[in-house]
Amino acid sequence: NDNYIVVNSNEFSFRPGGTTVMNIESSGKVGIGTQNPDQLLHVEGTEALSLLESTGAGQNAEYQAKSTTRHWGWGTNIGASGGVYEIFDRTAGSTRFIVDTSGNVLPGADNSYDLGSSSARWANVHSADLHLSNEDTKGNEVDGTTGNWTIQEGEDDLYLLNRKNGKKYKFKLEEIK
Repeated sequence: NDNYIVVNSNEFSFRPGGTTVMNIESSGKVGIGTQNPDQLLHVEGTEALSLLESTGAGQNAEYQAKSTTRHWGWGTNIGASGGVYEIFDRTAGSTRFIVDTSGNVLPGADNSYDLGSSSARWANVHSADLHLSNEDTKGNEVDGTTGNWTIQEGEDDLYLLNRKNGKKYKFKLEEIK
């Protein structure tokens, strides 16, 4: 029989069929598919996939990363519900980022997070239409009012649609030569 377990001062290995499938070194490193793990957990294979599955109704399936300063989780049903994918800040106890079951990418809370910053900007944002709305907020900084607008592009013009009153505008553009 080629199925055996190896135990010695350097390793603890599982070898079904004579081939090592999992190795635990004396350093505490675990190798699955490798006899020489480089990290605490090293998974190696032509398809190195992992699955974390929760079978409890409404329970989370979560991977976590923790350092001395921050603790993060990513997975499903951590702070939100409904099977969404989320990135959860366990240090602050807040969902920071959600991908819902329709594929929409959402902030973890309404009107709370920025996309980029003054020192880490996105190079380009590609979208069909640009919808801007500050409804359900305290209003803008200038006159305190709220708005709901969409910018749409035509072949030669840009249009601005007021979603609150239905009025439509065309930007007056001047070509620069």
